[in-house]
Amino acid sequence: MSKRSSECANECAEVQADHQYDARWQKAQHARIERVLEGVFVSLPDSSMLLDTMRYATRGGKRVRALLVYAAAELSGSALDIADAPAAAVELIHAYSLVHDDLPC
Repeated sequence: MSKRSSECANECAEVQADHQYDARWQKAQHARIERVLEGVFVSLPDSSMLLDTMRYATRGGKRVRALLVYAAAELSGSALDIADAPAAAVELIHAYSLVHDDLPC
């Protein structure tokens, strides 16, 4: 194996390790925002129809907006706890925009 081939193999291994870290980080933050959103719903007054509707509107999805909030918090050196409320807010606003868009004019 040439020196260049060896360097390429090392770079590929580093990229693969970074990708595995990114996937673990994404999975951890996804689970975090799901817990935060459920905490928001639990803290609301009991109105089962409203809560069921909110849960339905926010179920599933990649949570990219929340992931961006958590990434910004990490990049700025902030604790992730501080980013929980903004991450939940952007997810709820996004869900609202999707529901609002589907309403008849």
